[in-house]
Amino acid sequence: AGQPKEALPDPGDPGLQSSMACAATDTPIECHPAVHAEFTGAMRVSIFAALCTLFAYVYIHVAAPSSLIEHLMVSFDITAAEAGVLSGCFLYAYGALQIPTGALMDWHGAYIVSGVGAIIAAGGTIMFATSPSIHVAYVGRLLVGMGSTPSWIASVQVTAALFPKHRASTSGVVVACGMAGA
Repeated sequence: AGQPKEALPDPGDPGLQSSMACAATDTPIECHPAVHAEFTGAMRVSIFAALCTLFAYVYIHVAAPSSLIEHLMVSFDITAAEAGVLSGCFLYAYGALQIPTGALMDWHGAYIVSGVGAIIAAGGTIMFATSPSIHVAYVGRLLVGMGSTPSWIASVQVTAALFPKHRASTSGVVVACGMAGA
């Protein structure tokens, strides 16, 4: 009863918020402000531009089948229903992997997971573009969806770490880039 009470930390303190997020995720890169402090302005903008490009790439793949539908139906000799399944393969993988991808980003960090995702998406794009049959095209679209899954969450997580005072505006720019891809 006679011991002094410790002062409660200020919940608005950015250092406290960063350490609280780090305690929850324990990711190596995103949780060390010193790492981001060493990034020059040009490096921050380059990383931001890469993430914006990745998110635009995702929306290009969301919208592309609608403009290619007739060509796909003729090339693969498929019905409209099969073309719809082909178009949906991206979203099936993208939606199904949201939660597992979030867990992967907590364990391995946004930089690694989004980088691996971009490589998987690029491989799926090549597979889809060069597919000799509808079945290979299905697999290509699934791979593109799988690889695209971390794009939004990684963009928000990394830009919040790179530009902590401008989280809302940088997230808005990422969304605008995605919609430009559509």
